[in-house]
Amino acid sequence: METLSAMTLALVLVFCTTAQAQTDAQGPEVLSEALSEGFTAKDAGPLHELLRDWNSDSSAVTSDRLTKKPAFEQAVYSLYPAFFVPVASQVDAEYLTVQSTVEVRLVAGNLAAAYQKELETVGEHARSMTSISEITIRDFRPQLAVKGKEVLYLDDRRVHAILRFLTGKSIALDRYWDEPNGFYDFTDKYVERKRRLEYLNCVLGIVPGHWGTGWHLATHPEITCLVLASDLKTAVVYFRHGYGGGVALLSSKDNKWVVTHREKTWVE
Repeated sequence: METLSAMTLALVLVFCTTAQAQTDAQGPEVLSEALSEGFTAKDAGPLHELLRDWNSDSSAVTSDRLTKKPAFEQAVYSLYPAFFVPVASQVDAEYLTVQSTVEVRLVAGNLAAAYQKELETVGEHARSMTSISEITIRDFRPQLAVKGKEVLYLDDRRVHAILRFLTGKSIALDRYWDEPNGFYDFTDKYVERKRRLEYLNCVLGIVPGHWGTGWHLATHPEITCLVLASDLKTAVVYFRHGYGGGVALLSSKDNKWVVTHREKTWVE
């Protein structure tokens, strides 16, 4: 009996050690090293392998789980494809990456009127309306079907690996906007970072920050703020698209969200 217990314990230890080794083997350091090897060899194989694994792990929120979420959050999940898919489907990338958080402001009042005023005068009129609640949806994973594209949901492990590959060093995920991307630097100092971004963008659509630091990892258009009417029938979306952005008005008709107007209002 004692011998059997010892054997069982040994098997458990071996299993745990093996599982930990497999987890460590897929850590950001190892993933970024594989990308670096592919980059040096001019071989996109490691990049495709990383993205295939990422895609297989990218599961949208299930319908059952979604029905358990608050009504306002269900509305955001419902309207997002109408806003995102028509534009993102035109992005020249094989993989689309979905933003992981959405800032939401719930307001009472006429959002359509505020939107119209926004187009006619300077100011964020919908966003400046008195809010009932301000919420940030995290781990945002909406159901999306984009013809000819694969969908990825941003996760810390893959993001960290990509940033480590781009910069050659470990970066805290809340600090990568401090990192120079070489966008305005035409010397050899950051040419390697630009070449590494080109390697990633043979299948991705990462945009370097306009002011010379950081990278936009989420595929554009990216929601910067979503103002939602308290009756959950109208929404104004403030968005970024490349080095500019604008606003869009969405409405729910027969339980289906549609974009009734979209306009670019600013550039960097």
